[in-house]
Amino acid sequence: MAEKKKSSSSQKPNFFKSLFKNKVFWICFGVVLLALIVVWCNFAPPDPEGKVGPVVVGQHLARFIGLFLILAIGLAIGRITIKGVSFGSAGVFLVALGVGIAFAAIPPDTPWIGQFVLVEDATKGIHDITIYGDVLENFGLILFASAVGFIAGPTFFRSFKTNAKSFITMGVSVTLVGILLTALIGLIPGIGPFYASGIFSGAITSTPALAAAQEVAKAAGDQAVTLVTIGYAVTYPLGVLGVVLFIQLMPKILKADMSMERGLLIVKALKQEMNEEKAEEEKQRQGLDKTYFEVDSFGLVPFSIAAFAGLLVGAITIPLTPDGFAGPCFSLGTTGGCLLSCIIFGHFGHIGKMSFKVPANVNKTFREFGLIVFLAGIGIVGGYKIINSASTGGIDPVTIVYAILLGVIITVIPMIGGYFMGKYIFKLPLLNNLGAITGSMTSTPALGALIGMAKTDDVANAYAAAFPIATILTAIGMNLYLTLI
Repeated sequence: MAEKKKSSSSQKPNFFKSLFKNKVFWICFGVVLLALIVVWCNFAPPDPEGKVGPVVVGQHLARFIGLFLILAIGLAIGRITIKGVSFGSAGVFLVALGVGIAFAAIPPDTPWIGQFVLVEDATKGIHDITIYGDVLENFGLILFASAVGFIAGPTFFRSFKTNAKSFITMGVSVTLVGILLTALIGLIPGIGPFYASGIFSGAITSTPALAAAQEVAKAAGDQAVTLVTIGYAVTYPLGVLGVVLFIQLMPKILKADMSMERGLLIVKALKQEMNEEKAEEEKQRQGLDKTYFEVDSFGLVPFSIAAFAGLLVGAITIPLTPDGFAGPCFSLGTTGGCLLSCIIFGHFGHIGKMSFKVPANVNKTFREFGLIVFLAGIGIVGGYKIINSASTGGIDPVTIVYAILLGVIITVIPMIGGYFMGKYIFKLPLLNNLGAITGSMTSTPALGALIGMAKTDDVANAYAAAFPIATILTAIGMNLYLTLI
């Protein structure tokens, strides 16, 4: 009897241990607890002043709740693969686009949901999406462009010296084809040059081209500025998705052996690393090696300093005509400035005795996080502007359909031409070819997709080589096109 009692008593703690380890138990417990909290809040007396309620979410908190929800859902959708093709990080853009459309459609006074809609003045129902367009978009670009610059910096100048002619020529050719198509589209009745310039800027995802077109359009009146803005807003989503899909589909269409293509880049990188290691060992044998001071082990201080310098470089504005700053101007902007600055800092690796090296894992984290934050920002703003423009009568819906079709043409034809040029004229490997195309199209999201597909950061060298010349030419081209017509 004593043994039976002992055995039965020993089973009790085992029962509770197994219960507490059971996931179903904790799920049920959480559901019941949440239900009790909801019931308690529902029957609680209301605050007479209305300042406190069951859910207290201010506008700033709501924006961040929305941001991280968009990131989570978008990345999950981006992981869905159909016949080897997926949206990747561009899934965030698709979700953000839907959220932007919802912001334009949901009234600010809608119960529960209304408090998450960005509103500047609830009494007038004016939506405020500037935090996404101005803050999140730029913050994401800073992180992404700076990280890409640091990653490409150590090998950029060697790669640029070897392949400068091919990458620069591709950047020039792809841009000029896009500008020529824009000039032809501008001749279509009902489109005109200003709407065409907006379509071009969005189709190749070029913010500098948009800024240049808007600057010239200001002299022609508010209607011209509106046409440029709407053309950009309508075609930008297509430009982002078009280049991303082109980058992912081309290897499938060509049935490329990605292991071999990846190997071509890896072999080159290994040879460069071996040469660097030999030079480093020689320095150590000769006693010439230097140890540099690291401010922090994560490299956040050099990253911040380089990004700060890049923002200053990007803010430099250069007049393009004798009218000075009253006429068309050019600047590298956030992307170009941070990319150029961090390539230089990443190349030298130190200033005096201070190390400017950023660990690879930090750069990759900043690159991915910056990219998805940037996509969330532009997606929300783009979706909102499309619906808002159509509903307020800013432009005929039929003309928007024309813009979509013409935007596809401007996005696809230059990429196809650039691919054949890189393959048959410059004999570039596939991944280098696609990297140069992403730079020529000034497509930051496509570079992220290419890096993920290639599984190597070496493709960023081709992007970084073609991007500056394409950025400059798109801005100057739009200025000249609108000024000379």
